[in-house]
Amino acid sequence: MIRQRSATVAAAVLAVLMVVSCASGMSRADLAAEYFNIGNAFLELDRADRAAEYFLRALDLDPSLRVAEFNLARAYITAHRYPEAQEILEQLLERDGDNTLLLRSYGYVLYRLGMTGEAAATFERVLEINPSDADAWYNRALLARELGNSDTAQSAITRARELDSGAPDIERVYALVQFDRGVAGAHELLAEVHARNPDDLEILGVYARSSIQTGDYAQARDLAAELVTREPGNGEHRFLQARVAFVGLEDPESGIVSLRQALERDFDDEEAIAMLLDEIGSEERTLVEALLSDFGRLDSEE
Repeated sequence: MIRQRSATVAAAVLAVLMVVSCASGMSRADLAAEYFNIGNAFLELDRADRAAEYFLRALDLDPSLRVAEFNLARAYITAHRYPEAQEILEQLLERDGDNTLLLRSYGYVLYRLGMTGEAAATFERVLEINPSDADAWYNRALLARELGNSDTAQSAITRARELDSGAPDIERVYALVQFDRGVAGAHELLAEVHARNPDDLEILGVYARSSIQTGDYAQARDLAAELVTREPGNGEHRFLQARVAFVGLEDPESGIVSLRQALERDFDDEEAIAMLLDEIGSEERTLVEALLSDFGRLDSEE
């Protein structure tokens, strides 16, 4: 079906191009509209750079075609040209600062540029204008979670859930926020989300850590092994394996092997390492500290 849809769009592009090539008598506004249509068709084909070319042609012929400006920003976003998208969206917002469609796109661009706090403030503005926007509440929850603001994440994702009950993306973030907050029942929520999407590696990792907390070490072992299989170069997954071996399975030999593999993959989460040292007995701690020292991850004072 995807190929059929692409073929249909491609045919539309060719048809419009033929019209344009024969349109010596068309007005500038009409020609701009045709270029705009071609740009939209290229967007449908996931050819964002070509789409941007035609939106720019349309605007050159008819600068008043504001929708072409917005779609140009969309094309830049699709092509990961975020600074260019930011510039266009800021110009559009100068003229229409309460447009929630513009604001939501702008918030996304700010996030992709690493401006998480500014993105959060932008979605707050969206919600001031339209407090019934479930997607904006969802995005606000995501950003709050990334910023470490657990209370805001909880209130935002709860509101999103009220507005769009049962939405898979919302249920996913709701489960993650409940785990972050140590809420009873989070483990069961994670199990449900994992069952619906077993390829979600973030959920898989959090579900494994939750399994450690609930004392289901065999499950944690299997989940950690699945993570390592999926991403063998990820040191965080190897460290999780080490933690399960030390804390749950009382298998320090396997724990040391996994920890070494994690350190070899540049694992350097000092907080997680400190937690592991607090969780294990004195003999295991001696082994772990010796290995950490070998990798230069242990202060000489310790």
